Amino acid sequence: MRTGYFYGIVLLSMLYACSGMYDNVNPYYDEGEINYIAKVDSVSTNAGNNRVKFTWLVNTDPRIKELFVTWSDGKNDTKIPIDFSQLNENRFYSVILEPVEEGNHIFYLYHTGKGDRSLATEVEVRSYGEKYRATLEPRSIRSVTMQGNKATITWRNVVANCVVEISYTNTMGVVSKQTATPTELKTVIEDVLPGSTFSYVSTYTPEKGAMDVFSVNSETINFPE
Repeated sequence: MRTGYFYGIVLLSMLYACSGMYDNVNPYYDEGEINYIAKVDSVSTNAGNNRVKFTWLVNTDPRIKELFVTWSDGKNDTKIPIDFSQLNENRFYSVILEPVEEGNHIFYLYHTGKGDRSLATEVEVRSYGEKYRATLEPRSIRSVTMQGNKATITWRNVVANCVVEISYTNTMGVVSKQTATPTELKTVIEDVLPGSTFSYVSTYTPEKGAMDVFSVNSETINFPE
């Protein structure tokens, strides 16, 4: 008899404990299942000069109206309306976010619309600026030689992300320009006015796919007699 009474007490205790197990989650059941908007998908990024670009696939979910972006641990955020007339044939859309402080940033991208929001999509991209520009120098020249009206500029090394535009005076006395490619180690100019000068602009692409380039000017240099 006592054994039956003991098991009865245990069973009642278990039923009481179970009845309270879901007290903390019942409010969520009362609200119903959360139905998120389709998330930002297939994102690509492009770095720029104090700006960044996002390109992504916009799902056909009709609730999507804007892109909501946060970065700097939530200290910065913005909401950008999506112009659906500008989606390409594959439903990709692009926006440029500016200004963005120079440095590496982690961005969280959300689709939003009518009070609803998607889960976050995390992307990392760098914004460039004056600190990067301050590290740049004109492409280094090893030597400049003349043979008649032909000048040969020998560059010190290959600079993979740098294009050079040379400004010089030709034999007609007109300022002319010639480009040196990143892998070019010798640049030959055929029509230099003897005794004249030249200068050049070195233009750097900070990374593959960057929206913006950064340029630095050389000093004025004399062609040898």
